Amino acid sequence: MEVKKTAGRTGIDKAVYINQIQTWLNGDFRLSDITATKLQKAVGGQYKKAVDYLEDFKQGYETRELADLPQPPEAFTNLLHAAGQDAWRVLWEEKNKTVADATAAFDIERIALTVRADEYLNVIDQHEQLIEELRGQLADSEQSVNEVNQEKSVLSDDLTKEQINLAQTSERADQLKERLTESSTQLTSVTNKNTQLEKDQEQNKQTIDKLTSQVTELTTKSIALGDQVTGLNEKLTSEKSDTQRLSKVLEQERTTNSELTTDIATKTALHDQLSTQLKQHQEQGKVLATQSTKLLDDANKRLDNLQGELVKIAAKAK
Repeated sequence: MEVKKTAGRTGIDKAVYINQIQTWLNGDFRLSDITATKLQKAVGGQYKKAVDYLEDFKQGYETRELADLPQPPEAFTNLLHAAGQDAWRVLWEEKNKTVADATAAFDIERIALTVRADEYLNVIDQHEQLIEELRGQLADSEQSVNEVNQEKSVLSDDLTKEQINLAQTSERADQLKERLTESSTQLTSVTNKNTQLEKDQEQNKQTIDKLTSQVTELTTKSIALGDQVTGLNEKLTSEKSDTQRLSKVLEQERTTNSELTTDIATKTALHDQLSTQLKQHQEQGKVLATQSTKLLDDANKRLDNLQGELVKIAAKAK
């Protein structure tokens, strides 16, 4: 899988590696105790750089040690030279072939190990570069996750507010339904009264037909009043139909509210639609309540007037 390269961190300066090596040497460490792995763990950075800087330090350190070493006494040098010559002669005669074979095998193995070490160093360097790139990507991913979490928190707050508004809307819808039910009951009562009034009017018409011209004039007024009552009945019937239609709309709105709670993806649009409908229904409810009140008042006044007229007619008839 190809990894997209990103800008890595700034490399560690060579002086930091050298100071760490010198600190160890000033303590209880020997140069042979220090490895590239230890140096890389202590300082950080890339393993290949730790290998290169440690090797450079060792070469310079050994050169300084030889330069600082004092010259041995001449007698000691001569003694060592003579002993060396004798030892070398024996070794040369007895171990020349073995040493040559071992040296050749060592050179072959050293070359192979050197090649392998270079391959390992290249792989390590590639892996360390990949790690740096992945760290950069991880930092970008963490930033993206933080941004997503912030957006999620904002959306969660908005959802909570919408749920609260939805609950309040549902409560207002229930209140509106109760008011419409009360209006429907009142309209039914008015309808019953009007029906009874029509029956009474039918009975009284037989008496009104027998009266004088005054009774005829009063009959004309009664007919006009009957027309008004008929218009009132038609209005009441229409308002009753509107009430039934509003009840159906409220039932549909409850179904819509139930769907809103389970479908968050469309809740905003449905909520706005429901809010608009509820406002319209509230306005219609107010208008209906006003009209119903006015109609009831007018009907009661007309009934009172009609009953007064009927009483007067009955009194005159006697």
